Amino acid sequence: METNYLLMSKKELIEAGQMMGEKDIENGRKDILQAYLYTKSQIDYLTAYLDYIHDAAMNDFEHIGEKEHSEYGRRVSKFEAGTKYDFSKCGHPKLDQYEIELNTTKVLLDGMKDFVKRLQKPFTMVDEETGETFEVRPPIKTSTTKLKVIY
Repeated sequence: METNYLLMSKKELIEAGQMMGEKDIENGRKDILQAYLYTKSQIDYLTAYLDYIHDAAMNDFEHIGEKEHSEYGRRVSKFEAGTKYDFSKCGHPKLDQYEIELNTTKVLLDGMKDFVKRLQKPFTMVDEETGETFEVRPPIKTSTTKLKVIY
């Protein structure tokens, strides 16, 4: 029997996915990597499909003529996403000055981070202006290991 995901709440969908994954792992599913790749492929397919039909779905929603529409236990409404502002034509002199200062500082900061990132071991440095000495250590590197899938 096929599950009708439209009848499930978001919480139920998440819990069902987690339970299925837990069950497959606990039962020692032998093809778990295959299941991962299959699911990743479904996500990529469905993401592309969703992106493609978005404008047509927006058109359908606008024909309904409501600010919010409910269907299958889901509330649908429009919202503004990814709002951006272009300040380059504002003409405010302080704003332009701060942008230049920020960009200059960012270049200096990025250069300093690149230098410190390449350190292999701590070393002692002297501030030429104050004569103060301090120890400079390499940054702490953290990461998360994930599976990379290339088609």
